[in-house]
Amino acid sequence: MNHHHGEKAASYVDFESITRDLFAQGFKDQVAKNAGEGKNDPSTVLGEAIAKGLGGLVAGPLAETVKVRFEQEVSDPNKGDHVGIFELIGALWHLRRAGDTAVTSGTDDKGQQVEVTLVRGPTRWRVTKVSGDAVRKKLEEAARKSREGAAPEPPALPGAEPPKQEL
Repeated sequence: MNHHHGEKAASYVDFESITRDLFAQGFKDQVAKNAGEGKNDPSTVLGEAIAKGLGGLVAGPLAETVKVRFEQEVSDPNKGDHVGIFELIGALWHLRRAGDTAVTSGTDDKGQQVEVTLVRGPTRWRVTKVSGDAVRKKLEEAARKSREGAAPEPPALPGAEPPKQEL
């Protein structure tokens, strides 16, 4: 599907729901890991509570950043096909629907499992959750970079030149 309409494609994705869900899942995973390692001291529990609160605060701005990058990626005419016809047919084939919710799963280009949840809204179906191996690995990579002190790349503004780096 090579149409490159980033804004239109983004209208089918609820970035805030996806971001909040990813934060919630990451939080649950960390709490389970801490509990499994016997880390039940007050400072760990307090740290978990603060992390959950901060995650809720940054979910909105992060969702907007992800949306802008998504639109840019889809709109880039040099990127080629974003979704191949066979992947699209496969996703539709695996679609399971229950009322106003539908779930499909498959693998990404690296063979990692991905599951996508869609919810029917008043005017259209929208992606509200993305999960699986690929998503978990991306989260772990982002957390690792954060721990190493690597600053995340700021979103590029349309028409803006990248900042010049001085040595």
